[in-house]
Amino acid sequence: MSTDAVALCEWESAGPDRWPSLAGRRLVPQGPAARLAKALTDSGRLEVLELAQGLELRATSWVGRVTLDGLTITIRPKIPELPLLNLMRYAYGPRYNPQQRRDPVPRPDFVVRRRQQILAILDAKYRDLWVLALPREMLYQLAIYALTQPSDGACATILYPTLADAARDQLVAFHGILGGPTKARAILRPVHLLVLDGLLRAGSGLEAERQRQAMVSRLISRKEPSSP
Repeated sequence: MSTDAVALCEWESAGPDRWPSLAGRRLVPQGPAARLAKALTDSGRLEVLELAQGLELRATSWVGRVTLDGLTITIRPKIPELPLLNLMRYAYGPRYNPQQRRDPVPRPDFVVRRRQQILAILDAKYRDLWVLALPREMLYQLAIYALTQPSDGACATILYPTLADAARDQLVAFHGILGGPTKARAILRPVHLLVLDGLLRAGSGLEAERQRQAMVSRLISRKEPSSP
């Protein structure tokens, strides 16, 4: 059988109506490919359906490559600028995941993009980090999000609520275990609730809209906090 290829992004689908390589294709009954297809479907990684017209593929959040009876299927991440997210998935592939567990996938609350360029990765926390210390698990989460960025802009931001007028940005720098240059940064950024409430109540005038846009621009900015 000749080798064909299908390439999809996460959550995309492909069927025999649009992919000639899927039209009329059958998996050998009870063969290795049929068993692997069933395992992929049952685990929720990749749904493989055998239709009268051929095969239909329905991708999920799983990213990887698999071959079924001469058909190579590649699932790519929807956001190519986040290569490290792939490392958080089981890198050994479906045949080496004996428990058939779902892939752990980091999911930041907000990813701000301009076309395919990532402008900011933001995570909202309901903990006043001006008053209370940053918990270790939040620090680890920030590090993963920040390190998914290109080296020249490796940064992630936590947005947290506060009533403290003095609250301002705090910066966490990530270095290697033995020191060295900064590999990534995390910004702890306060959202002043009284200011936010005032802007939301300000109505729909041009000045109110300008102030709201200015606040949004500040919240997604990667600019390092200035010294007091």
